[in-house]
Amino acid sequence: MSKRDDIVNELIRRLKIQFSDVYYFQGDGGVWGSWGRQLPAIHYYEMPAGWELVKPGMYQVTLPIQLEYFTKLQSKIGLYVEGREKLEKIQQTVELDERFSKGLTPSGDLAYTYSMVSDEIIEVMDNLLGVGVIYEFKFTERFLGYETYRH
Repeated sequence: MSKRDDIVNELIRRLKIQFSDVYYFQGDGGVWGSWGRQLPAIHYYEMPAGWELVKPGMYQVTLPIQLEYFTKLQSKIGLYVEGREKLEKIQQTVELDERFSKGLTPSGDLAYTYSMVSDEIIEVMDNLLGVGVIYEFKFTERFLGYETYRH
C-alpha cells in the first residue's frame, strides 16, 4: 500500500468511529444522485495531488481530500449554527494528532503536516445541510522506478 492509500484509509477509519450511523460514498458526486435520499451521508473525494521533486527518486506530495457531510437541516434559522456544530465535529474527528499517524501510533506517521484549507456551510436543497471541508496532506513518497546506481 502507498502512503496515499494509508492516509485515505486512516481518514475513513477516524470518520467511521465518530460517524458510525452515516452512509459513505467515494468519488465526486452530488446530492442529486441516487444516494441523495440516504442521509446523513459523508462524501469524500481525492482531488488531484501535486508532486514536487525533492531529489532524484523522492517527491513531496500534496494530497487534497474533500469531505462533504450532508444531513437534514433541523431549522432554516439555525443553518450556520448547525453547520458550525457539524464542522467542529469533523475537525475533532480528523485532527487528532500533528502528523496524521496510522492508528495514532507515533511510529505510524503518514504525513509531516496536514491542515484544513477551506470549508463551507450551505443549504444544498430545501432543508438539506451541507458542510464541506478540504484537507491537504503533505508527505514524501519514493519513486521506485528511479535507478540508484548508474552504470
